[in-house]
Formats: sequence, structure tokens, C-alpha cells
Amino acid sequence: MDDKVLTTFRAVAEERSFTKAAEKLYVSHTAVIKQINALEERLDVKLLIREKRGVTLTTAGQVLYAEALQLTKEIEQAVERVRAAHLSETKTLRVGTSPLFPCYRFMDLWLEIRDRCADYPLKIIPFEDDVNHFPRIGEDFDFVISAFNPRRYGDKFAFLPVGRYRFCVAVPRTHALANRKELSFRDLDGQPLMLRQAGSSTINDRIRRDIGRRHPGINLVDVDSDYNVTIFKRAVERNCPLLSLECWDRVHPDMKSIPLAEEYDLPYGIIYSRTTTENLNAFLSIIEPLVDYK
Repeated sequence: MDDKVLTTFRAVAEERSFTKAAEKLYVSHTAVIKQINALEERLDVKLLIREKRGVTLTTAGQVLYAEALQLTKEIEQAVERVRAAHLSETKTLRVGTSPLFPCYRFMDLWLEIRDRCADYPLKIIPFEDDVNHFPRIGEDFDFVISAFNPRRYGDKFAFLPVGRYRFCVAVPRTHALANRKELSFRDLDGQPLMLRQAGSSTINDRIRRDIGRRHPGINLVDVDSDYNVTIFKRAVERNCPLLSLECWDRVHPDMKSIPLAEEYDLPYGIIYSRTTTENLNAFLSIIEPLVDYK
């Protein structure tokens, strides 16, 4: 049934007058009468008793009026639900996740603080790591969780630290050291170790210098400045240990991450576009003071 016709019927029932209903709806007296006549004809029911002093509802008219009120209420409630869903959707923040950009460590934190960020639900969006491109932050996702290299990406992205990743050594599962629960650089003397080339990052350069001074017997094998799945695959093929991070324990099934005895770490957190949305700014302003970052 046409919502416009029901609105007209309600106006006539409430005003008890075709003329007053027409004035209320800003339509002609004739238009109101035509709509009511058409409604009665369609239902094959008399809805109104027409008298000189006005109109009154028949029993059938009273039932339709009550149903119209309920229907109007249900429609209004449905509209509110639709608007709430739209609002929730527009506030939803998209978190990209992949083997090299895992979000599970952040989700542990999120479980602790989500009540304070209830207006900004998260949507986890898996993606494939691309050897040639950094994730499309600000396009496919609102942010990713990762360690951050300001030397390379500081001009493109912003960074909110939320914790620290420990360095570890990823070794092929067939390697002689694969059964160790912890490794030190001393354990790697006389062996190759794949790691980022010099100049890649401050912490990487520090580790290279420390190895060079204290463990010159380790053969440093340079890899690309940004790790990718191919690097882990290459380490498996060469049966070669790889300096890694604890968050990359799921990048390659044939590699095992073993904690490094030497305490090297670096911050990880939310990486987002410098061109932010209003929702993301609001979310970050809420989450920043809740993060116990050291």
C-alpha cells in the first residue's frame, strides 16, 4: 500500500475533516477525497462515515488507523536501524593483515581497550604481500600494524607506536639449530646469517656493527632492504638462518622463529596515511592515551 495514501488517511482520521487534512498536507481538498475514495475502493471496505460536520471512522477504519500507526512506528524504527547501520559502517576502520603485516598482536591490545573505542569497530581485511609495493594504506585499508622504517616511509605515512617487537633468528626447520629454544650470535659463529643490507634502518645498522665487533666469524649475507616472502623462501632453499622479528613467525611454514638472546627490539604500531579521515583521527585520539608504550 502506498505510504502517501496511508499518510492521507491518517490525516483525515486525526483531523476528522477532508478540508483540514488537505490544509495539513498542503494538498487540495479534491486530492484528499480522491485518495480516500481510491483506498476504500481498493480495499472494498467503507472506512469513513461522511457527515456535514465532518467524518468519523467506521470499525474497519479504526482498525486500519491503528495498523497505520503501528506500521508508521515500525517504518520509523527501521529507518533508525538503517541509519545506525550506515553510521556504524562509516565509522568502521579497516585493518589490513598479511604474513608480513600481522595484526594479531594489536588485536590482543584491542580486546583490552575496545570498550572505550566502541564507536569505531574494526574490520580485518587480509591481503597478499606484494614484493614491489607497500600496502595501500589510506586506500584499501585505514591502517596496518607493523614495525616502521622512518628512513624509507616517514614522508608518506605516520606512525603511532603501541608496543615493541623482539628480534629473533628464523631458521629452516631442517637446520641443525632448529631445536634450540634460544639462540645467541655466538651460536652462529662460522655460519652465514641473512639480514638487511647496511643503511636500511638504524637498528639494523647497530646489529651489523655489534656482530662485526663481537662475532666477526659470522658471514653476513645482505638481502633487500624490505623483507618479503621471497626472502624467507630463499633462506629455506639455502638452509640459512635469517635475522627476523617475532611477528614474522608465520611467514613461511618451513621456517622456525627462535628468540634471540641478545636483547634487540624496535617499536611496532599503527601505520596510517598522513592524509587521515575524521573517523581515524577520532579513533587515534582515543587510543593514544590508552597505550602503555615504553
